[in-house]
Amino acid sequence: MIENALQVLKQHYGFDSFRTDQKAIIEAALAGKNTVALLPTGGGKSICFQVPALVNKGISIVISPLIALMNDQVSQLKKRGIKAEMVSSGMTGKQIEVAIDNCLYGGSKFLYLAPERINSVLVKSKIAQMDVNYIVVDEAHCISQWGHDFRPAYHNLLTLKELHPTAPILALTGTATKKVLKDIVEQTGIENNCEIFKASFKRKNICYRVLRSENKAQELKYVLNKISGSGIIYVRSRKKTIEYQKQLKKAGYSVEYYHAGLDHKERTQIEKRWLKNETKIIVSTNAFGMGIDKAAVNFVIHLDIPSSMEEYYQESGRAGRNGEPAEAIILYNQEDIEYQKLILHHRFPSSSFIKEIYFSLGNFFQFGVGGGLGKGFIFDIYKFARRYNYEPLQVHYALKILESEGYLLLSNQSLKSSRLQVLADKNQLREYLKMENTATKILSLILRSYTGLFNETVKISESFIAEKLDISEHAVKNNLQILEKKHLVQYYTPAFHPVLIYTKERINSNRLNLNTKSITQRKKTAQNQLHTMLSFVMEENKCRTNIALFYFDETPEKPCGNCDNCLKSQTDSSLQEEIIAFAQQGATLEEIINFSSTSKETTIQLVRVLLDEGILIRKGRTLSSTVS
Repeated sequence: MIENALQVLKQHYGFDSFRTDQKAIIEAALAGKNTVALLPTGGGKSICFQVPALVNKGISIVISPLIALMNDQVSQLKKRGIKAEMVSSGMTGKQIEVAIDNCLYGGSKFLYLAPERINSVLVKSKIAQMDVNYIVVDEAHCISQWGHDFRPAYHNLLTLKELHPTAPILALTGTATKKVLKDIVEQTGIENNCEIFKASFKRKNICYRVLRSENKAQELKYVLNKISGSGIIYVRSRKKTIEYQKQLKKAGYSVEYYHAGLDHKERTQIEKRWLKNETKIIVSTNAFGMGIDKAAVNFVIHLDIPSSMEEYYQESGRAGRNGEPAEAIILYNQEDIEYQKLILHHRFPSSSFIKEIYFSLGNFFQFGVGGGLGKGFIFDIYKFARRYNYEPLQVHYALKILESEGYLLLSNQSLKSSRLQVLADKNQLREYLKMENTATKILSLILRSYTGLFNETVKISESFIAEKLDISEHAVKNNLQILEKKHLVQYYTPAFHPVLIYTKERINSNRLNLNTKSITQRKKTAQNQLHTMLSFVMEENKCRTNIALFYFDETPEKPCGNCDNCLKSQTDSSLQEEIIAFAQQGATLEEIINFSSTSKETTIQLVRVLLDEGILIRKGRTLSSTVS
């Protein structure tokens, strides 16, 4: 059957042969075996399940954690002429029914499912009628409580196994320790009947570098002047994506920013420009990169320390997929270290605080005990935090715990039309409507034309309002924003917005059944993950590649010879000769840095050592050497 697989590979993907790891995994899948595969970022995981699915008759059910990832993969399959559908938390019942009927009657080969949708009565009844050839668990580390993106809803896949007991399970992940890998096997129930494939995490072509800097904006420009090509710069907030993009664009770089708050059309256009090399650099939150297949990425730069080696290896691994030399660079300072420690403290709030947040949410959305099941609410975390006097960061992590415990789901969803909710009470509105201006006319029309405005966000049409009042849509939008600034309404325009979905009906907060033992264990795991990440960042002598390999339970044979620490030990001697030669010509420190063959930080560090040892001496702004 491998010959058929090669034909599929050539026809749909344009490759003549599989990589060694891919071939072994695909052969196991074609033989009908349960298969667990650990392939680091860039290892071609999608091909490992898509090719067997295309070779065999029937449809594959793919469990995937992110709407953006599902969108990307379904889009890529359709571009290759392969029918595929997806069902996510943001879809209406009618949309779900159409997607699943396309799978039943339209010849689709893949159905991508958010794990939370598996237990839907409609979804289960339809999947039971399908000819399922494989159950695929993508990003399988999410099923393990020791994984860095634990999602309890992944346990719902056992329901699929009950519906199709003969369908092999293919579980794939790019980042997992031995402990997580073992847990994946146990949680999928295939520990007595599966094959496990684990590729090496070593990326020989990537040079890992860490630079300490108190002025990252300046250091970043220096780094970018030393490297060329296409790359990604990761930051931790949407605000930072815009700030750094503006700075780099002003300095003459081809750069755009990207985050999950952009609408789908805009994100797609940015991705296309980057893939075509029309844009060289993307400044992004971690929303960018997953599912976007670009081989020629020359560098990945982190301007904030990631929280774990899993996260860092996944993101930095987007560099150099073509096998060419690439760089993965972290710029950090002491403030970043303190920030990560603070985040860790907030990530696991007390049970009493979690229950308080749960209680406040019910009041915020205005529904009582017994209500809310399956309902989705546009959720402004800052507005919620202000109303109840919470820190937004603390709220975020309390919600994450409630999500991991299965009570609710947080999701970014794109609104297809504008929505509005009235915040003011009727007395406030009565007083405001006494005024005669465009905003009051718009508000009055909205109150007459739409119902339910006081209880929830309601779809509105700016074009309808503009036509009725004989004004432009632009004027409607501007005046609605004025009403929002006066706290009379909440106005949402089409874009990606956080949506909070209740996966269980609301209960009394005192009855919340929080697994405190599991939460405590996950906190300990997170502490260990951060400790390893900080050790990786602050290490000045040991091979950085080997630090990562040891973490992922791989025993390296020798130092990589390619990271900054390895290169520093190799080049100190020749660099010293280079610096002395510059000093003998009366060069300034700035000139030595600019013409040095190695990094600014390494050059400065060695200059300091040579000054301390008296080999170099200062003469005004220039340096000279005591060596003749």
